[in-house]
Amino acid sequence: MGKMKDIYTDLQENWCDSRYQEVEQQSALARQEGGSHYTSLRIQPIEYCRANNLDGGQLNVIKYVTRFRDKNGIEDLRKAIHMLEIMIELEEKYGHAPS
Repeated sequence: MGKMKDIYTDLQENWCDSRYQEVEQQSALARQEGGSHYTSLRIQPIEYCRANNLDGGQLNVIKYVTRFRDKNGIEDLRKAIHMLEIMIELEEKYGHAPS
């Protein structure tokens, strides 16, 4: 049980809650590696996640559903479903992970 909580905590603290850093000419949020499916949005999934204290699993679901029409289509919806299945399994097995 402790190991799964550690994984959730690590995802939240080190990935989802990562600090934004400015580059000289442009914010990291204003540019994107490999496409424009996030930079064209009014608010990016990572910004929404941070503002609402969501964990990495929640971020992935939001990310896949948000981008599916502009990136991988049905594949991204399947990824979102898979992530939800993982989250359900972890919740049923270990209970609510701390936020």
